[in-house]
Amino acid sequence: MASSGYEYLLESSVSPEIVPQLLERLKCLTDTPFSNGSAFKEQTRIYMLRGNGPARVTVYCNRSLNDDDEEPHWQIRYLGVPEPSTGGRKPVLMRSCITSTAQGDCFHFLSDLGFRISNVFFLQGHLFLKGKVSITVAQVLKPTTAEGTISDAQPVSAAHMVQARLVAGAGSAADVEHLWSVADLLKPLVSTWKAP
Repeated sequence: MASSGYEYLLESSVSPEIVPQLLERLKCLTDTPFSNGSAFKEQTRIYMLRGNGPARVTVYCNRSLNDDDEEPHWQIRYLGVPEPSTGGRKPVLMRSCITSTAQGDCFHFLSDLGFRISNVFFLQGHLFLKGKVSITVAQVLKPTTAEGTISDAQPVSAAHMVQARLVAGAGSAADVEHLWSVADLLKPLVSTWKAP
């Protein structure tokens, strides 16, 4: 089953020393029913379809690597080109988003359509929810072998990525305001947010 909407996104990064304080702040501020947020590990594979000229289509394929997921499915996400956000007091990245799930190997299908793999990485961290906003605090890991398992992956940076994300309809000033109000709760631990 597929869902579509617009993704509103803010990104930042924090040093490893800040992460324990940030996780404590998020535990107190968010609606997540877990005491430490939802700890997660996932693999992401990015596929691109290049057309004539600079235009390209990008598809993100994610799957959970958590031990409690017996048969993880791939989540396939199309993210459109960034558009100017409308409404709200500050800018955010806004782009169309179509999400679907797939069982089994979806990569032959993508290859048959002309997509080629562009990047592979892992995320390991925590996910928190505050209303419609999801906040991710995670470290990005790159595989070091051709098999690309998370056990031998190495951090891209010592810093941890922080994302605040909301999926809703297009051009909703209230949603942009809500995203920023949640992001502002994390100051001064997360001092600078950017619309990537």
